[in-house]
Amino acid sequence: MKTLFKALKYGFKLSPLFTFAVLIEDITSPAIPFVSFYFGGKILDMLLNGSSYEETMKVAILLISLVTLLTLLSRISIIYQNAESETLNEKLKTLIADKALSLSYGKLESKDLKAILTKAEEGANGSGSFASLINVSLSSVFKGVMTVIYSVILFRQAFISIDKTSSDPWFNFLNNPYSFLVIIGLIVFMVIISVFLMSIINKVMYTFYLENTNINRRYSYFYTIMEDYRYAKDIRIYRLKDLFGSILDGQGAIMKERYGKLGRIEGWINALVTAANSLILLCSYLYVGAKAYYGIISVGAIISLVGAISTFADSLGNTMGGIAQTLLQLKYISNYFAYIEAEDQDDKGEKVSADSKGIIEFKHVYFKYPNTDTYALEDVSFRIDPKKKLGIVGRNGAGKSTIIKLIARFYLPEKGEIDYDGKNIDTFDFASYQKVLGILFQDFSLFGFKLKENVAASANDIDEEKVKKCLDLTGYDYNNIKKLPHGLDNYLYNYIEDGTELSGGEAQKIAIARALYKDSPIILLDEPTSALDPLSELTVYQSIEKLVNDRTSVFISHRMSSTKFCDHIIVLDKGHIIQEGDHQSLMKDEKGIYATMFNEQAKYYV
Repeated sequence: MKTLFKALKYGFKLSPLFTFAVLIEDITSPAIPFVSFYFGGKILDMLLNGSSYEETMKVAILLISLVTLLTLLSRISIIYQNAESETLNEKLKTLIADKALSLSYGKLESKDLKAILTKAEEGANGSGSFASLINVSLSSVFKGVMTVIYSVILFRQAFISIDKTSSDPWFNFLNNPYSFLVIIGLIVFMVIISVFLMSIINKVMYTFYLENTNINRRYSYFYTIMEDYRYAKDIRIYRLKDLFGSILDGQGAIMKERYGKLGRIEGWINALVTAANSLILLCSYLYVGAKAYYGIISVGAIISLVGAISTFADSLGNTMGGIAQTLLQLKYISNYFAYIEAEDQDDKGEKVSADSKGIIEFKHVYFKYPNTDTYALEDVSFRIDPKKKLGIVGRNGAGKSTIIKLIARFYLPEKGEIDYDGKNIDTFDFASYQKVLGILFQDFSLFGFKLKENVAASANDIDEEKVKKCLDLTGYDYNNIKKLPHGLDNYLYNYIEDGTELSGGEAQKIAIARALYKDSPIILLDEPTSALDPLSELTVYQSIEKLVNDRTSVFISHRMSSTKFCDHIIVLDKGHIIQEGDHQSLMKDEKGIYATMFNEQAKYYV
């Protein structure tokens, strides 16, 4: 019930017009047949009883007017529902996207949180969207309630008895005003059985969609790859089409078997429910016909009661089915709410002072990534002094990039702490702390926005001269910009608009420019020149060395020449610091990892 009220609250918050339109349609739509049943029977009785033409026409005009008004309100409501339905779903997606953008990196990467969102999305694919919960499932329940209310009004005619005595037991039974409760009891009994059978179907379906979550995720992955032009070259040169086809065929066979089993269960249960409902309705019609035969009710009452009984039985079934479907959907929708309302402490804490010194210190830090048992860093301690350049080197997998992620507070240490100006970085407001960091990640991302928007990381108040200066510092000079059809306004890639494809080196230069544009007091560069040729690398490092003289900076690189200008260098191996010092002192240890790696690379440039 708590989830139900939360769903209604979110529905009204995201689109009040949609929710109001559903409510109006749920009230007016069920009323239309009952107005017809009631006034239709009344008109028939008036004709049989010889009422005047004028009196009969008044009732007929009232009938037509009410049906027209109700139909008009219902149709207008449906128009607004259709217009707002996708808007409601898109607003929910926007809420989820906003939450994803605001969650900490570690929280976003959480396996449990991913599973919650996956279940919600799979449930929406299988049982309907958030909008369908309101205007289909919940709507069917509310319509059923309204139908029951309208039915009860018409059922008054079934409780009528006449003042007549008879030895006929059937007459005495039918003339008893409470005999109609037997029919209602049969209908309710059948509905209870139907609900029980529908609950079986829902349990089977819920299990079915949980089992298919992984399969659907694989389908989505493969289809995304096959449609994305970025993978097209590898797929064609390595002839991966057959591999994808065989995997999809195997998954398809499993899905076919599961869907077949589900279809058979649903088919048999629905057949049983339909047969039982038909039998109950037959008994109901015989009951009404017999009352009319004995003269207990009028001919017009037959029309009203038969219509009311039929609609009442259908509505009860639909209502119970709607309840079952609503309960099923709420299981999935609750996962959306769990995701949207997931707590994150990153938006709490004190602000980083504007005049902070920028001292970063690792104190006996231990860290391992989620879902792993091996430490990526183990008992790591070092200090980065203000306006100094720190180099971090080591072989692949030594833990270099992990240090950047920990400084950025994407993850928190398992043991030990990381301080900024003597305070644990976990105590700072995340957004405030992030402002002091400019980072180039090894696996950086550029987006299908304009070139200047990628560099400035903004769509507003862009300093184009500063953008050009930052690009120029990386070697992506003005001549490169001039080659683009629209200069700084040129889109990158072909995601949003027809844009320009970039080489790996060009993309890396733009990513470096983005880190420089931010003007943060601390700059972290993880393999900043991995995609650049030696000449471009020299240009970039010469520019960066000048630019970061008044900033605290950290450089990670496999190319040892980039660390020569650093004030201090730490050497990592398997998550441990095994050497540290400046370039000259580390080179004196000829058997150390630093000198070995430097000399191995240097011989290729001799």
